[in-house]
Amino acid sequence: MALDDLKKRLFKPNETFPERRGEPDLSPAYSGGVRTWGGDSDPRVIEERREQKKRRHTRTIFWSMMTLLVFVLAGGVATFIFLNNEGNISADNIELTILSPETIAAGEHVTFEVRYANRNEVALESVELIFEYPDGARPVFGEAPRRGRFRERIPIGRLLPGGEGEERFEAFVFGDEGVSVKADATLEYRPENTSARFGKDTSALVMVNKSPIGITISVPEEINNGQEVELTIDYVSTGESAFEDVSLEIRYPDNFSMISAVPAPGIDNSIWHIGALEPDAEGTITVRGILTGNPLDSHFFEAQIGIFDEETKAWNTYARASHNVHIREALLSVDLLVGGENNVKITPGGIIVFSVPWRNNLPVSVQNALIEVILEGEQFNYGNVSVEGGSYDGVNKRVLVNASTDPRLEFLDPGESGSFTFSVGTVENPSVQSIRDKNFTVSARARIYSNFVPEGYEGVDITGTDSLSASFITRVDFVSKGLHRSGVIPNGGPMPPRVGEETTYTITWSLTNVSNDVENGVVESSLPAYVRWKNVVNPANEKITYNSNTGRIMWDVGFLVAGTGFTRPAREVSFQVGLVPNQNHVGSQPALITEARFEGHDIFTDTPIAENRGEVSTTLRDDPLVDGTEYKVVQ
Repeated sequence: MALDDLKKRLFKPNETFPERRGEPDLSPAYSGGVRTWGGDSDPRVIEERREQKKRRHTRTIFWSMMTLLVFVLAGGVATFIFLNNEGNISADNIELTILSPETIAAGEHVTFEVRYANRNEVALESVELIFEYPDGARPVFGEAPRRGRFRERIPIGRLLPGGEGEERFEAFVFGDEGVSVKADATLEYRPENTSARFGKDTSALVMVNKSPIGITISVPEEINNGQEVELTIDYVSTGESAFEDVSLEIRYPDNFSMISAVPAPGIDNSIWHIGALEPDAEGTITVRGILTGNPLDSHFFEAQIGIFDEETKAWNTYARASHNVHIREALLSVDLLVGGENNVKITPGGIIVFSVPWRNNLPVSVQNALIEVILEGEQFNYGNVSVEGGSYDGVNKRVLVNASTDPRLEFLDPGESGSFTFSVGTVENPSVQSIRDKNFTVSARARIYSNFVPEGYEGVDITGTDSLSASFITRVDFVSKGLHRSGVIPNGGPMPPRVGEETTYTITWSLTNVSNDVENGVVESSLPAYVRWKNVVNPANEKITYNSNTGRIMWDVGFLVAGTGFTRPAREVSFQVGLVPNQNHVGSQPALITEARFEGHDIFTDTPIAENRGEVSTTLRDDPLVDGTEYKVVQ
C-alpha cells in the first residue's frame, strides 16, 4: 500500500483497519498511584512480584530434582547391568573356598587351603588374597600380632578368564573344647578396563572337639565361712608331641586369701610357668588359702593351661577347668572384727583391739561351747595381750574363752548370741634385714565349737570359723636439717651472720622407709624473702626445683623403695641457700626455710603417707663444727 493511500484512509471517516495486529496479551501497566524513585511501593505490586519469585524458585527446585533423579537412575541402571553380567563380570562367576578339617584338638597344627578361580569372560586385575586366621591362632610362618587376629595378604596380580589357583596357610589353632573357631578369606579384584575394586568373601568353621592337655580342679563342694581350703590342680599331656613354653593360671574368687602354694607361683600368686610338657607328662599344683563370703554367693575357682604372653597378658589356651564352692551358713558362727571391719591397716607399735561376736544358729541348744583365737605373725607383741572374759595361752599364742571364763557358753539356747574383746600390741620397729623383709602382716583365726554334739546332728560339723588379716602401714622418717661447716657443699660468709652480708648454709633433706614401697613421693618447703636460692644441689641428679616467683622448693622423690635406710642407703639431697640478715634480725636466729612436708602413697596398704618437719633456722644443732655463739645475727 502506498503512503499516500494510507494517509487518505487514516483521515477517512469510519475506517477501522481490520488487517492490523491485535493488542498484546501483557498485563497493563499500573497507573493508579504516584511513581517514586527506588521502586514500587504499592502492596499489590510487591505481593505479585513475591508470587512470581516463588514460582520461579519452585520451578528451579523441580528441575534440579529431576536432573538428580536422572543421574541416580542412570548410575543404578549401569550398576545393575554391570552386576548382572551385562558387562561380562559376575561375582557368582568368581569361586573362593576354604578347605580345612572339620574337627581338631586345641593347639593342633592346621592347614587351611584356599582355592580361587575366575569363571568370567573378562580378566581380573590387581587381584589380592587376604586370609584371616582364627582368633588366637599362632601362624607356623610369620610372627603373630600382639593383639587381634593375624592376617596375611597375598598379591596374585592378573587372573585371566578361566584362571585359578590356591594358597596354603598353616597355624596352631587354639580354642575351648566344644567351641567352633572361624577362618575368613577375601579375594579383592578390579575388573579389566574399570577402576572400581570389588571383593569376594568366604569363611570356614573348625570345631575344637578335644584338648591335648587335660586339667582338673579338686576342691570341697561346700565349706564354712572363713574355713581354710586346699585347692589341687592336676594336669596331664595326652598329645603325641611335646608342648613348649606352657604356663598355668588359677583365677581365685575375690574373697580368697592365699596362704601357700606348692610349687610357688611365678607371677601375681596366680601364674605358674611349666615350660616344656612332654607326652604323658603330668603335674600337680596345690594351693592353700582362706575363703570368706556370703553363703548365697557363688565362689568360682578357674584354671587354664596354655601359652601366656607376659607383654600383652594374652593366652592361647589348650584347656580350662572350673569349680564352684558353696559357703554354708555356720551352725555356730563367730566373727573377728577390728573397728567393725575385717580389712585392717595398722601402724607399727599400735595396739589392735579385736571384737569377737558369736551366735548359735541351731534350732537346738548347745552345751559347753568353746571359742579360741590363734594369733600369727612376727609383728605381734605377744607380751602385750589382754583378754576380757577369757584367758591367753602364751605358749600356743591363742586366746581362749569357755564356760569357766564366760558362763553364757555353758548352755547356748537357739539364737543366743554374745561377744567378747581382746587386744594385742604390735612391734614398733619391724626387723628389716634383707630386701625380702617387706609388706608385713599379722593374722588371727577364730573358731567356735563344742565337744558335745547336739542330738540329731551326729556326724555334722557345727563348727564356725572366721579369720582376719592386718596389714602394716610403712613408716617414713623425714629429716630436715641445716649445716654450715659440715655437709657436702662448701659454704662461706661471716659466722655469726652479720647484717647486710651474705652467709651461705646447706639444707639437707633425708628420707628412710621401713617396710612398704612408696610411690609419688614429694617434699615441699619455701624460702623466706631475705633468703636467696643459690642453685647448688647435691647430688645433681635429684629432681629438686625452685620457683623464684613463689619461693617454693620441691623435691620430686618419686618411688621410695621399701628398706631405704635399712637394707640400702637413705635417700638424701642437699641444696645451698644464702642469708642476708637485716636490722630486724639482730639478736635472733632467723629461719632459713619454712616448715617442710613429705607426702607419698603406701602401695601395699593403699594409704597416704605424710610427715611434717619444722622450719630450719640458723640454730645449727646438727652441725658439730658450729658453736652455739654463732647462731644469732650480729650488727
